[in-house]
Amino acid sequence: MKTLIAVPAKHIFPVEFVINLFALVDEIKKISGCKVRIDTTTPLQTSRENLVGAALNGEFSHIFFIDADVIVPYNAFEILARKKKDIINGVYFQSCEPYNVVAKKDGKLLDVQANQLYEVDYCGLGCSLIKTSVFEKVQRPYFKFENDEGEDVYFFRKCRDAGFKVFLDSSVVCRHWGSATGLENYLWVREAEKRGLKSPVANP
Repeated sequence: MKTLIAVPAKHIFPVEFVINLFALVDEIKKISGCKVRIDTTTPLQTSRENLVGAALNGEFSHIFFIDADVIVPYNAFEILARKKKDIINGVYFQSCEPYNVVAKKDGKLLDVQANQLYEVDYCGLGCSLIKTSVFEKVQRPYFKFENDEGEDVYFFRKCRDAGFKVFLDSSVVCRHWGSATGLENYLWVREAEKRGLKSPVANP
């Protein structure tokens, strides 16, 4: 394996992101050759296109997208790579209430439980491990904002049309920087909604 850690960034990195990135790289090197590439091009879809191009030109087997505002666990790559999927993603949540998981299945927001593997229609690209062979079967542009939908929705739709399945692994729980929301908070909020209780998670 040879992995490009691809970070599209249009703002200053949070310190927590940098600390986690160093730890993540150390763990990935135990399993795979890797290189970090940061692209500050705007708009976002162009940055992602550039990063995919670098992965293909560098003959990487995988590209690991990590958004600059997503705090990824140090062992995320190991867990995701172990599943041996073409496209697999970690879980993260909206940074404000109602703290939904950034993923949908059959047009509905996904309701996740811990340590489960879900097939989804799409999710966010903030923690996304993708085999570069996927991009050899999906035509450019890979990413595009269209009809008020994000570039992630566009990309995963093209992947599904090309015959790929998109997976979400809730054993990898990330966090949007500036938000306290993690899986425990999310599950508490869902239970609180059923009971009519107030959320314990402060607005960021």
